[in-house]
Amino acid sequence: MSTTLKRQKMFVGGEWVDSSGGDVQEIINPANGKVIAHVPKGTAEDVDRAVAAAVKAYDDVWFDSTPRERSEALLKLADTILEHGEELAAMES
Repeated sequence: MSTTLKRQKMFVGGEWVDSSGGDVQEIINPANGKVIAHVPKGTAEDVDRAVAAAVKAYDDVWFDSTPRERSEALLKLADTILEHGEELAAMES
């Protein structure tokens, strides 16, 4: 079985972005030793950018949302996880 990742970027603030440092890391399939992806190596600046985006999302969207809106968002996330469960399991293992 071969697993190919579709994206090799970080998801920050609703966008797929490269590392601010520009460095990448090889992801190796331990079963056969082959490289299956090159992913960005996050930096402290990337962490700061991700934290700022999370705080903004909470302050601008999540904080003022109703319990119903939050519930619907979490149920949508659960549905997406179930829909892609096999693919997620293959990537994790």
